Amino acid sequence: MVAGYYGEADLLPPYVGGKGMTPEQVHVTFLSHFVEPVGVLVIIALLGVIVGLISYFSLTSRRA
Repeated sequence: MVAGYYGEADLLPPYVGGKGMTPEQVHVTFLSHFVEPVGVLVIIALLGVIVGLISYFSLTSRRA
């Protein structure tokens, strides 16, 4: 959300406090730095889901 806020602020014209950039300039200069950290967090979340499903199914299969 912070990346979107600052990215949108850079799109504003300079007379209202923005930088007057185009969407391509904002993506290259600012938003491209957030791709790798977000990707790592998504991978960690997916691993948590997979491990949770494996443990859930292993526990429920033992009781049956």
